[in-house]
Amino acid sequence: MKLARALCILATALGAGACGSSSGPVPNGTGAAGSTPGAAGAAGSGSGTAGVAAVGSGGSAAGASGNAGATGAAGTGAAGTGAAGATGNTIMGSADGTPFTNATTVLWIGAPDSAASTVVYVFSAPIKCSEISKVGWDTRVADKTQALELKMIGTTAPATFTVVMSPTPAPGQASVNYTLTSQTGTPGEVISSGGTVTLSALKASTSATGSFDLQFGANALKGAFMATYCATGVEP
Repeated sequence: MKLARALCILATALGAGACGSSSGPVPNGTGAAGSTPGAAGAAGSGSGTAGVAAVGSGGSAAGASGNAGATGAAGTGAAGTGAAGATGNTIMGSADGTPFTNATTVLWIGAPDSAASTVVYVFSAPIKCSEISKVGWDTRVADKTQALELKMIGTTAPATFTVVMSPTPAPGQASVNYTLTSQTGTPGEVISSGGTVTLSALKASTSATGSFDLQFGANALKGAFMATYCATGVEP
């Protein structure tokens, strides 16, 4: 009895017909089940709210690359105007009373009388190697050219040679003479009476570097040289 009543109440709540045909309660009786099933509930008419697009969680985009700096313009400064360095050839003083102040050409000859010697010539005028390649050149080169012959007995550097007046100097000694060339007669010659010649460096078949400090009686000559090698050069 209690179960039937509970089912009736549940059916009524779900929209089914009333339990029993009488409008009032039936005392001590069981109401008949409704003969008409309850209508189904209407479909919901509300439409769902559109979903909101979520913001992506990706990292921020990288900033644009900066533009490359403009190329600097080339400098326009003018080249320096300083004169070229000196050749290293200098001379001052006199051997015969006539000033000898220009060491215009300095040559180291490659064919001296003795292979054991180093012979350098200092000229006051421009002289080519080819002009001193034959014996007797002191009568053919430019007239009245001052020429200083430094004949050192030795072929290594550095070395200092003592000047002697002997025509046959020994190793470690030097024979020095001054000549004024002449195309019309015998060239005059003055032999150095003393002093020293220093050979600072020899660069094979290229150059000879050194200095000299010479006496010619009451006169003197002093200077430095950087002689150019003259392979065919000979003594006069």
